[in-house]
Amino acid sequence: MYPVLYKVTGLPAGLGSLIAILRQNEYNVRVFDTSCYADKNISVDDLRSQVGISKTIADTSITIKNITDMYEDLEKILIDFMPHILGVTLLEPTYHKGLSLIRFTKKKNPIFL
Repeated sequence: MYPVLYKVTGLPAGLGSLIAILRQNEYNVRVFDTSCYADKNISVDDLRSQVGISKTIADTSITIKNITDMYEDLEKILIDFMPHILGVTLLEPTYHKGLSLIRFTKKKNPIFL
């Protein structure tokens, strides 16, 4: 899982390298990226400003947004993909989002510590 803030795109180089190595060795890898899921309780500008990522974005005419629920989508991936190992990478600004996803995953599948 890679929890990031809405509209923050791009994988970290280390994560991309790990994925490439695993795939070269014939492991089936999926990444759950949260960059297209807007937070329902706070505007993206307020959240980005609150965590110190950026100032308010003036042009809000460009939007990329999932119309589905992040947790429902994660649950569907867990059911369809049935991973043996679940990894999480996050940064301090996304700690709470990552923790929320980890707790959700553990509740849905207690096998994950």
